Amino acid sequence: MKSSGSAKKQAVGRTRAFQGVGSLRGYGSEGDWIPIEFLIYFDSQNKIRNVAYIRRPDGAEIPDGQYEIVDELGEHYRRWTKWKGNWKVKWRHRWSKHQ
Repeated sequence: MKSSGSAKKQAVGRTRAFQGVGSLRGYGSEGDWIPIEFLIYFDSQNKIRNVAYIRRPDGAEIPDGQYEIVDELGEHYRRWTKWKGNWKVKWRHRWSKHQ
């Protein structure tokens, strides 16, 4: 039976949401950690595909810049960038897509 290739496309297209809390600070900074909540989407290979939101619980604005983020389990998520209000994360030399 010949494969149409659509199974691979469907597997790549599926994502799972992960909503969590954590802390962030400026990338490479020794500054204070700021509490955050976030919603991100992983693909079937556990790569971050989309960033729905990252926000402070008190509603204060997070300025554009590069950040280091640690979730409540201590997982470091490399380098995150906010530019013109949109978030992206660099994961294994690729940037995520903003949803």
